[in-house]
Amino acid sequence: MSKHKSSKQKKKKHSHAPAPQSEKSYLQSGRARSLPIHKCLVTKDWKKTDMAQVIVARRHVNGHVTVGAYLIDLLCAGVKDSFYLFNIPEFEFNEDIVFSPGNLEECSYELAHNIIYGAVAFAREYGIEPPADFQLTQQILEEDTEEIELIEIAFGREGRPVLMLNTEDPRLDYYRRQLEKYAGPGSYDVEGMAPLAKLTGDLEGDLEEEYYLYPEEWDALDWEDFIDETKPEELVLFSAQALYIYEQLVYQPAIVSSPLLSAISLQKVSITYEWAEELPYHHSSQEIKELQKARKIIDTKQVAKAELEALARTLQEDIVRWPQNPDFWSCLGQVYERLEKNKEAEEIFATLPEKFPAYTIGKAEYAERLVLDEKLEQVPPLFDNHFDLPGAFPDRTVFHITEVLSFYYAMCMYFLRKGELLNAYCYYKTIYNLELAEDFASFGMLELILKVDIIKAMKKELEGARKHKKKKEALISRLLPETDEETG
Repeated sequence: MSKHKSSKQKKKKHSHAPAPQSEKSYLQSGRARSLPIHKCLVTKDWKKTDMAQVIVARRHVNGHVTVGAYLIDLLCAGVKDSFYLFNIPEFEFNEDIVFSPGNLEECSYELAHNIIYGAVAFAREYGIEPPADFQLTQQILEEDTEEIELIEIAFGREGRPVLMLNTEDPRLDYYRRQLEKYAGPGSYDVEGMAPLAKLTGDLEGDLEEEYYLYPEEWDALDWEDFIDETKPEELVLFSAQALYIYEQLVYQPAIVSSPLLSAISLQKVSITYEWAEELPYHHSSQEIKELQKARKIIDTKQVAKAELEALARTLQEDIVRWPQNPDFWSCLGQVYERLEKNKEAEEIFATLPEKFPAYTIGKAEYAERLVLDEKLEQVPPLFDNHFDLPGAFPDRTVFHITEVLSFYYAMCMYFLRKGELLNAYCYYKTIYNLELAEDFASFGMLELILKVDIIKAMKKELEGARKHKKKKEALISRLLPETDEETG
């Protein structure tokens, strides 16, 4: 196996929206490197999967943290992606990253540094540079010098680069061109997305991206090629296929036979997108206006402490003015969290369900906190041991969309943490099918966590089908869509 130390890099960032100039200037100046390391994390099975998610967090004097996140391919591509979170409260880092159900474990900074820079050095041997985002996110890392302890890490496979095909990767053609130029034809291996027959032709002409995005349209030969040419450990590159296999083998049959999963379907629930009068906590136009102003501040990543303290005082006045509106209490609890007044925040969230028993969002928010604190046994009593909206709130038939999203998200997280993937997936599917689901702030993280668990579960199915012809035939028959004759 080829072993490599790191090489030196530069500076830039990944984000869906342009970052404020002050953040970029701070990172570009290298000032983040003077902050002490707060915590480093890496995926537990990075050596087995040849892919690593690496998290490096540095602590500011105000107690907040700046975080660099890096997706690393140890076989060939080096840094696949990276992004940063700037000066966020520690509780956000803990909730969104450290305590999220996933596959991360704490590691030394030296290991994180060697994984990242070693992968970059290996990729550069074959002309592959990190994406532009890394120029900025690299500034959260130490400079790559001899002062950093060298940890020998194996890159490639038996000294050869391995290109893992993923047709959703916009840099796929770039990787192929660089490998052809620097390694030479036949001097690298190709594994992953495509059946072997398709790899012998022209990549741009033969590999059609849409082909891999819609496995429900595949025929028996497509599935046979996929099973024969895809190793179980490569399934991580085929999330669409893994989800489709899970739906056909596990989820769809369970819907028919499981009373719980049938109840979750929202058939007996009416959803409103307005704060209608039939809701138990109806909001006046003035209340809605005040809440919108409060949430705009709460949802802003960087807010001065003085502004948050002023908002807390305003919310306390709103509570006096509208004592029957629990949303003001919820917002106040979130502000206290931002101010790191954890005791005050905990008291609000713990007492909301008792103060406002019909307040779905309050119970859901508290349930999320119980899950994060590993207090799973306290979640069912919170909803009278019911896991569907009609059962948990028997006096109600109409729910606001935010109530539905909050409840189903909390239930999904609860069952994920319990290790009950099927139940968790059913709640996820309910959220997925709702209008505005993708605008739900935590939906992306939830989807990612589920995909990881589903891929792990479906590896066994793929492995069995690859080893036994009868199992492969049975699997393919269940994956093919029913014909009109079969359904007739």
